Amino acid sequence: LAQNRPKPRSRTGAYAWPAVLIGLSIAIRGLWLWFPKWRRPRAKWSMLSTGSQESPHPDERFAFAPMMDYTDRHFRFLTRLLTKRGVLYTEMVPANTIIHQSDNVERWLRYTDEAREGFSEHPVVLQLGGSTPEQLRDATEIAAPYHYDAINLNCGCPSERVSGKGAFGAVLMREPVLVEDIVLGLRQGLSAGGSPTTPVTIKCRIGTDEGTEDVLTKYDNLAGFVEKLSEGPAKVQRFQVHARKAVLGMKFSPEDNRKIPPLRYEWVAQLAKDFPNVAFVLNGGINSIPEIQHLIGKDGLYPQIRGVMSGRATAKNPWHWAMVDKELYGDEAAQPNLSRRQVLAIYGRYCDEEEERALATGYQGARRQLLKPLQNLFLGEYNGKGWRRFLDSAITDPEYAAMPISLFLKMASEGCLLEETLDRLPGVPKPDIFVPRDQPFLCNDAQ
Repeated sequence: LAQNRPKPRSRTGAYAWPAVLIGLSIAIRGLWLWFPKWRRPRAKWSMLSTGSQESPHPDERFAFAPMMDYTDRHFRFLTRLLTKRGVLYTEMVPANTIIHQSDNVERWLRYTDEAREGFSEHPVVLQLGGSTPEQLRDATEIAAPYHYDAINLNCGCPSERVSGKGAFGAVLMREPVLVEDIVLGLRQGLSAGGSPTTPVTIKCRIGTDEGTEDVLTKYDNLAGFVEKLSEGPAKVQRFQVHARKAVLGMKFSPEDNRKIPPLRYEWVAQLAKDFPNVAFVLNGGINSIPEIQHLIGKDGLYPQIRGVMSGRATAKNPWHWAMVDKELYGDEAAQPNLSRRQVLAIYGRYCDEEEERALATGYQGARRQLLKPLQNLFLGEYNGKGWRRFLDSAITDPEYAAMPISLFLKMASEGCLLEETLDRLPGVPKPDIFVPRDQPFLCNDAQ
């Protein structure tokens, strides 16, 4: 009986097949990432050369970075009252949003094109997101009649919602062949929509990382990405580069990805040296005009870099950037040079028109969106926190909610802030001693 009993299976053999399967899955995934041309068929226009028939790119010595929930058309109009030369960007608009909400496309694509009290949003760039060349082509065809100054492809967003489930944003840096197809599709859409010379640019990171120092975090791979897209059929001539890698697959939040990976400004400077016919705009960790002058000015650390892009710092302290035209472009004549009292008067009239337009369509939430860009206009000023808190009254207090926004802003600014603060022009230092008010503040949270 003992001789006929089956031999027990060895423990090594029991785990052999699972180990083999795991190894095969890792190998297949590696091939999937490293050879993107196998992943999907090329678009039918993929091998067509587009030539170099683009209009001149906007002068991006300074640009306001695209930010979700911030850089809507209201933020951009307010910003244009502070600088006429800085380049504005829309929020990222997914291609499928434009296609599937074509009956409401004005919500996503409308901007202040014609001069409105002497101000329009130009130069303004539309940033698109997506990973399907055909879908991005169709979205661009719809957007082309709006005549943005450039179309920008998002290859830098590290958000899990975008680079994970959405399969676009920073993850596209792993697929330069697909990005090439997308750019060619964007140009096809621009031509079909009647704007064949509109420039196409790319905003990206310096690489991606899933938690290990793989080759996608090395400079040579970044240079290869730029080479493929600037010297191949796509002929992209400008890149906005956030000088941090994007950490994917580690549950990093977008905020983590803005702060934790170290900045590598020198990589962007090296790109500018290696690709002298391509323009590079530096993004990441830049918070003030003096920093920009230190980085890319005539005597700066990286004079070969064409421009700088800043994001959160522009929303946190918009008044600081009212000197962009003079300090970064050397164009004092272009600078609006408005006091904040004048800015609020113009913006208030703009708000009245926009709110009336929104209410006519049945939309009730415009007031909150219109007031949001004003929250930090008086950052660091006497009673600036009181101003920010009092803005909520325009929504929550029935008496103030019934007022036209222009009237509310006049009352709130004169009731919460010092006359000197309202009338001070850009570039004039804040005084060390404040003249006390004769009348009490409507709100009092002096800092």
